[in-house]
Amino acid sequence: MRKVSEDLTRKVVIALAHTVIQLEIMDEIKETKFYKHSLKRNLNILEKDLENILSGEVGQAYINDENSMRALGEALEHIAKWISKGSFEDILAMGKAMDEDQIQFVHDAPVEEPEECKHEDYKSFQSGFKQCVKCNWIWKD
Repeated sequence: MRKVSEDLTRKVVIALAHTVIQLEIMDEIKETKFYKHSLKRNLNILEKDLENILSGEVGQAYINDENSMRALGEALEHIAKWISKGSFEDILAMGKAMDEDQIQFVHDAPVEEPEECKHEDYKSFQSGFKQCVKCNWIWKD
């Protein structure tokens, strides 16, 4: 049962991530002819519904406490902002790097660039991304 709940929760988290990305993109195109208030309103409703699912029984099996839920939300927002501002090429390169396991994900990776680290020792990837060995920060020059 726990495996089913974790898989279902993971899918809801992915749906939430897509929704947050769409909301970020709507903010980016706000002053264009492509922006629709009704779409933004519907996305906000969808986001709340997905958050309610995650805070209910389904999410409880996967996300143990409020801090984990908050951290998940912050991480999704960070990813959504990067995607909404990234170029088409950057998004493709990041996807390829992740598919090829070139980028290593760690639980203590920083959300914001650490000021105290100079990133002198890093791994370079074919996609052009770099990952600091000391602090795990990922960037592209």
